[in-house]
Amino acid sequence: MRRFTYQRAQGPAEAVQMAASHGATNSPSVPSIEYLAGGTTLLDLMKLDVRRPDTVIDINPLAAAGYGRIELNQHGLRLGALVRMADAADHSGIKSAYPVVAQ
Repeated sequence: MRRFTYQRAQGPAEAVQMAASHGATNSPSVPSIEYLAGGTTLLDLMKLDVRRPDTVIDINPLAAAGYGRIELNQHGLRLGALVRMADAADHSGIKSAYPVVAQ
């Protein structure tokens, strides 16, 4: 695995600022940034040298700010961006009302 810088964001604004401070763009000549969240396979892909970010920004702490919330009500199901699929699969309400999602 190649060397990379690891940063941990405590909020959405901080995550964006961290990326901006490294000059995040879509240009191949600019250092690349990847966000690490949930059960992503990013680290596995980095070990295989498939992904080669210069900086990894961990956004898992944002789950506590509501981005990891599961909401199930009469209007439907809402999964926060940081909900782990294992948590969704184990959720009793999802199992009963949305079995395909649980699977």
